[in-house]
Amino acid sequence: MNIQYIDHENYQRATTWSKHADSRASIILAFNAALVALLVTENPYTHKFSEVIHGHAYASWAPAISMGIGLFAAFVALFLASSISAFLVLMRDQRMRRTSHDTVFSWMSITNMSCSEYRQKLYKLNDSQTAHAWEEQTYIASHVARLKMRWLRRAWLALAGSIFFAVSFVVLTIFFV
Repeated sequence: MNIQYIDHENYQRATTWSKHADSRASIILAFNAALVALLVTENPYTHKFSEVIHGHAYASWAPAISMGIGLFAAFVALFLASSISAFLVLMRDQRMRRTSHDTVFSWMSITNMSCSEYRQKLYKLNDSQTAHAWEEQTYIASHVARLKMRWLRRAWLALAGSIFFAVSFVVLTIFFV
């Protein structure tokens, strides 16, 4: 059993999951932009609703106005939660986590040394130190991937809720306002 091979495979798996989370978070942000374009820009649904709120028109069902405001507020809250969660997925990176470990391969150690000092320190390592440093990097990459997937799940749930409230607002506006 080759430990370096297993460690390399685990590292590759963790970075693949991290890339997967990044691409899904980008899709969520694009979908959020489409939702904003649907509800916030000038369209017949929001125009009709704003005409009723400003007193220029009358609603066919009076409680529809307060329900519409509540639905739109819920949409905005879940939209913001989805966007923030997706941004947090994209902002997480293993380079931010490397600063907490004091190894030769850590991000801060590399930036604080010159190239020749780093090369000299790197070649003085024995096999157990190298294995330990790579093990730490694999652990950090898997930890970051797990955090990204947790925030991605939250973003998907908030996106589903915001879609529900957006569609509810449009249906309420079509039939009751």
